[in-house]
Amino acid sequence: MKKTKLVYTTYIRSTSKKTWDAISKPEFTRQYWGGMTNVSDWKKGAKWEHLNPDNEVWITGEVVESTPPKRLVLTWADPDDLKDRSRVTFEIEPVEDMVCLTVTHDNFKAGSKMAEKVSGGWPRVLSSMKTFLETGKGLNIFCKSRTTEPKSRKENSMENKEFIYATFIRTTPEKLWEALTNGDFSEKYWFGFRIEVELKAGGTVRILPPKGMEQHGDHKGKVLVCEPGRKLVYTWQQNDPPEIARKRDGLSRVTYELTPMGPQVKFRLIHENLLPEDVEQDPNTFKGINNGWPAVISSLKSLLETGEPIAFAAGGCSAKPAESRA
Repeated sequence: MKKTKLVYTTYIRSTSKKTWDAISKPEFTRQYWGGMTNVSDWKKGAKWEHLNPDNEVWITGEVVESTPPKRLVLTWADPDDLKDRSRVTFEIEPVEDMVCLTVTHDNFKAGSKMAEKVSGGWPRVLSSMKTFLETGKGLNIFCKSRTTEPKSRKENSMENKEFIYATFIRTTPEKLWEALTNGDFSEKYWFGFRIEVELKAGGTVRILPPKGMEQHGDHKGKVLVCEPGRKLVYTWQQNDPPEIARKRDGLSRVTYELTPMGPQVKFRLIHENLLPEDVEQDPNTFKGINNGWPAVISSLKSLLETGEPIAFAAGGCSAKPAESRA
């Protein structure tokens, strides 16, 4: 049986130290984690606790590794079931004027219920952390949907030939829909790539590269589902070399789901019918569906919440948006 491994990547316009402090200092944590705090001296071997606003212990564990402000590894367990222990790793990597934060939750015991509990929670918490660090105010992570939320899957995961990524954005469904479907918007957050879409079932979709990046071609597809402000599904044609194209069983599909939740919108992206070759094992690049989409969606969230997308100088780091397949 394949072991569950949850990986969450987001780009935050912040510093490594501020991001580390947001994870480890109660005065910051409570501002984006629904009043919860993380308490420890954060030295290797030390105990740590995740406390609710009434100082009750919700999660406890041990500090396995601590290298401020780069890497923090913790064991994670419900205090009422200490045998059901898993592991959480925070990795903070500076990238130009921002950081790439990767949170990996793994080492779940066979039969553990913790994976299902945390798979929906981490996207809320990390979305709120990014908002807090970029705007000074976190999200309401306990806000409920005003509509029927799509059936849950493990969010921000790469399983069964599909990639799922969820985030929460302080905006309206109308503004998010426009940003997703308007070429003038997409050029701002998608590193110059422009989306052109006919918003009707059967309509065409093209994602055009910016000038000077024509070698990456343009992704073409057809609209399968169009529910303005709620859902968009389209096919995605990969620019494959012949040896990869022969392996592909039809086109992949991209789904955007928008669910209003109070003053914010839950945005979930699902990219289905993928090949192992679509996944990049090296995290220090934008190659691969699993690396490209988090960068694009992080930039989209920053644009809608702060007015400025995240940006990468050409050739300024090993991770180059031009190489993204998302």
